[in-house]
Amino acid sequence: MTQAVFSPFNSATFISSSPLPFPSSTPPLNSLPQLPIMTTIVLPPELLTLIFEHLPQSDLHTCTKVDQLFHATATPILWRSPSFLHPASLHLFSRCLTIAKEPRGKLVRSLHFSELDLNTYVNDDFLLTIAPHLPLLDLLDLSSCQSVTDRSLIPLATHCPALEVLLLESSPCTLRTLFELAHQCPHLRVLNLRAAQNLPHLALLPFTRHRHLSSLVLTDCRWLADDTAQDIRRLPRLRSLELINCRSLSDVFLRALATGDLTDLMNVYLSGNPALTDAGIVPFVEAHPALHEISLARCAITDVTIHTVATRLPALRLLDVAFCAVTSAAIRTCVVRCPDLEMVGLTGCEDAAAADFPELGFEGGELDVLWLDQIAMIRTVEMERLEREMLEAEEMEGEGAGASGAELREAEIENDGKDNEEGEGEEEDEMEQED
Repeated sequence: MTQAVFSPFNSATFISSSPLPFPSSTPPLNSLPQLPIMTTIVLPPELLTLIFEHLPQSDLHTCTKVDQLFHATATPILWRSPSFLHPASLHLFSRCLTIAKEPRGKLVRSLHFSELDLNTYVNDDFLLTIAPHLPLLDLLDLSSCQSVTDRSLIPLATHCPALEVLLLESSPCTLRTLFELAHQCPHLRVLNLRAAQNLPHLALLPFTRHRHLSSLVLTDCRWLADDTAQDIRRLPRLRSLELINCRSLSDVFLRALATGDLTDLMNVYLSGNPALTDAGIVPFVEAHPALHEISLARCAITDVTIHTVATRLPALRLLDVAFCAVTSAAIRTCVVRCPDLEMVGLTGCEDAAAADFPELGFEGGELDVLWLDQIAMIRTVEMERLEREMLEAEEMEGEGAGASGAELREAEIENDGKDNEEGEGEEEDEMEQED
């Protein structure tokens, strides 16, 4: 015999196969409180949005088919940053943009085409098809898309004026593209030109009047020259500059940057440039006291640069001097003088080995990185040593002051004795004259 059992979770009834009857004290069903039915209407759209933002794209696509509320909430999230799992999805995305009754392209904010299995399918024709439908696009990653040239990049600048981040790593673009980007995309903040080798040494000249560019990546760019520094130094909002493995860089280049108006510069990466020495890096560091991160691996620097960093960069957090001729004493000074330091790269530093930091407990060998906890241990030991030296110096000064005081007292006694002898002699002379 079956029985109808009340479920407080949906205020409905379901069939239970339990043969046990209700106790006689159980109230009738119509006397129990009726709880509201939980539906999607109970959740506000803001809460649904927060939930949907943590769902993968496949689940978001399923949510668009539940009801009107789910569709209206999930659709903007689904189109905000679409992911492409295979080349066929690129064609589907392009087709949806062009034939959709509603302008879905206005919902797209970021596109990433840097995956190795996709970048070969992203070419000028594809970009020319989708760009006119993306007026609010603010991030575009075309890294390693070597089939994208000026033919599509120049119109892209016109169709996507809201661009803020553009990654053109290994791009065959030329000066014409950069000219259009500088004039058509006034909100551009991040520009990655890593290994873009078809540019002249004056490629950054169009951006000298750009007021929003804050991050510039020029790693592996062999076209950089001393004249390029004159253009970089006129980017007043620049906060991050990456110049790794640019073999054409020289001390003249850095000294030119030191004379610029880069007051907001916080992160500089100069690793892999063996032509850079203390003569160029020291004035550059002195001119930018707000630096938080500086990478100097494989540069021809010495302790002179480290002491300058220690005295001029109080807010430093990251320092990389791998394969540089620096000593452990200079590193210790830097650790003490830079209280916010979180990481120091020391790979390949022969004069700053693990044995030079006995408080860390390493048996020997090379020391690759000093992390935050290790830096704190070194700082504690150094501060205690400095305090002991100060106390010893004060004691020595006190002993010296006591010795000098005793000598003064002895000198005074001798002087008093001489004065007394002279006084007695004068009295005897006076008595003889009276006689």
